[in-house]
Amino acid sequence: MFVVATLLAAQTGLTSGINLEQAIQQKKVSFSAKGKAGAANSHYGKCLQVTLRNQSPHPLNISLEVGRLLVPKDSNVQNMLVIRPTDFVLMPGKELTQDVYAMCAQQHDASPSSSTDFSSGRMGNDKLYKIARFIDKHHLHNAAGQAAVWSVSDRKPVWEISMSDTAMQNKLRNFVASVTGLPIKPPFSREISSLQAIHSEEYTDAAVYKTTCSFEYSLVSASSVSLNVYNRDNRLVKEVLRNQPMVAGKTTTNVILSTRELPAGIYRLVLSIGNEQTITQNVVLGRELLDAQEE
Repeated sequence: MFVVATLLAAQTGLTSGINLEQAIQQKKVSFSAKGKAGAANSHYGKCLQVTLRNQSPHPLNISLEVGRLLVPKDSNVQNMLVIRPTDFVLMPGKELTQDVYAMCAQQHDASPSSSTDFSSGRMGNDKLYKIARFIDKHHLHNAAGQAAVWSVSDRKPVWEISMSDTAMQNKLRNFVASVTGLPIKPPFSREISSLQAIHSEEYTDAAVYKTTCSFEYSLVSASSVSLNVYNRDNRLVKEVLRNQPMVAGKTTTNVILSTRELPAGIYRLVLSIGNEQTITQNVVLGRELLDAQEE
C-alpha cells in the first residue's frame, strides 16, 4: 500500500503528505468509517472500512495514523485502535474507501458490525500508541495482538496473551508488562479442567444441551471471586458469582450452561480474582445445533 501510494503521489505532483489529524483540522477532508461487512474477525485485522473525501482544490496524500482511536457513535461498541498506517491519495473532490487494520480497545463492549458508524476520534494515549506500533512492526494482527491491546486498555492479565510462537509470545508479554507495569505471571496457581458438551435426553419441547466447566485454583490469601459469562458480542449474559468471598486454599467453581436459558453459541467465561486477576475460557454450547445451522 505504501509503494502504491508513493507512486500515485509522484504522478499527481505530491512530494509530501499530511496525517489525518492535520487534514481534519485544516478541513481538507471529510471522514467516515464503518465495520467491514464479511470481515474474518470483527475484533481485529482488516475489520474497518474508512472513507476519505478530498474537500480541497489540491491533490492530497493523507496518512491514517497508527495509534488513532476511532470512536463509535454507538456507546455499546468498542473504540477501535488503528494498528497499521494507511495512505490515501486523493484528487480534488474525489473519495477513496480502504480496508483498515484495527483492534478493539474496550474489552467488555461489543465488536463493530457493518452498521456501526465511527468518527475520526483522537490519537490514543502513549501506551496504546506504543502497543499499536509494536503490533504493526511484528505483524501481530491476531488474537495475541488483540489480547495485548486489552492488557493496555482494560488491564487484561499479561499471562493470558498466548500464541503458538512461544518466543514471540514471551517478547510480546515482556513488552506489554514494560508498558503497563502489570505482572507477567499470576500471583496464584490455577488449572482449568477439560470441557465437555453433554447432550441431555430431555424432551420437553426439544433436546436440551448442556456444557460444563470447572475452574480449579489456589488462593494465597482470602479474596473475592466473580464469575461472568459473555456472548460473542462481549455482552454479559449470565452472572454466576459476584464478589463472592473465598478463603485461602484450593477451590473449585463449576459452571453449567444450558440451552434452556441461552441460545446455542460460543461463550466466554471470565473468572476474576480480586480486582484484577482473571482466568478466561471459551466454551461451545450446543455444538450439534450450530453445525446444523451451518449446513
